[in-house]
Amino acid sequence: MKPNATLHLKTDDQTLYEFTLEVLKNRTDYKILEHFNDIYKLTEIPAILQLKTHYEMKHLEDGRLIKYIQFQSIKK
Repeated sequence: MKPNATLHLKTDDQTLYEFTLEVLKNRTDYKILEHFNDIYKLTEIPAILQLKTHYEMKHLEDGRLIKYIQFQSIKK
């Protein structure tokens, strides 16, 4: 990953969400910029999160929460 690159992870999987947060918190080469356990509880949903995949729409129909993590590699 290039230095200062930003990654976006959007998932319905609680285990993946929690695991990724835990890994990132313990790394010095990545910085968590923001994270949300349920993006649809936000007052304003950022444009990048408004895009819905086919699977996201299916998960929402099933009542699953959509989580999001934005993180960045730190230049070394």
